[in-house]
Amino acid sequence: MKRKINTKEELDILIEKYNNKESMQDIAKYFGVHVQTVRDRLKELNIYDKNRRNRKHYCDFSFFENIDTEEKAYWLGYIAADGNIYSNEQRKNKSSGSTLKIISKDKDHLEKFKKSIKADNEIEEIISFKGYSNGNKVYRIQIYSNKMCDDLIKLGIVPNKSLILKPPIINEKFYKDFIRGYFDGDGSIYKLKSNFGFNILGTKEMLEWIIKVLDIDTKIKKDYRTGDKNNYYISVAGLKNLIKFTNNFMKILKYI
Repeated sequence: MKRKINTKEELDILIEKYNNKESMQDIAKYFGVHVQTVRDRLKELNIYDKNRRNRKHYCDFSFFENIDTEEKAYWLGYIAADGNIYSNEQRKNKSSGSTLKIISKDKDHLEKFKKSIKADNEIEEIISFKGYSNGNKVYRIQIYSNKMCDDLIKLGIVPNKSLILKPPIINEKFYKDFIRGYFDGDGSIYKLKSNFGFNILGTKEMLEWIIKVLDIDTKIKKDYRTGDKNNYYISVAGLKNLIKFTNNFMKILKYI
């Protein structure tokens, strides 16, 4: 009878070895099976990478398959704000697959993201020619992975999301962790006389959801810098609102 890789323990080991870049031959030898058996099982798990021989960089491509930790929810929120998905059809070099691209002014934050997803991709220094960082130095990381991009799309992080982004499809117990990540990407702090306030940018749907989750009393305002598009912002000020807002963000997560 043909040997199979079926138990949860075996599957966990298989995924770990594959994500750690072990060769198909070494994995097959470990389980005492044919290489084709390993390949077939990886395909069934939807993590097989047909371009693996040409791949230069690796990470935990299954990181966003299931948002079951605060850490994953946080980075999902950060990507919702500062990340972009480019589908295979949008790319000129289709052999690279779909791409997740994140651009930030904070290199250290991208280093923390790399650490979380166990990536060995380099962080590039570039000059931004659009948006709030136009003409300034920013940093970029690109992850080429159909698997990771497909998982993000299922969670609501779709290509060309800036005008259509909606609340995430995750367990509500991780809503506030998602919002922390989103705030770090599209939020800002300002000082008004002797008081402080917070701004958050986003689509009308996202901001309505954030107001409801955080239970804050504020109005959504149009961001006219982008013309007649679905770009809005909220300002959080006033002692009562600031206390609520701050209490929701007091928790310091170990990966930040």
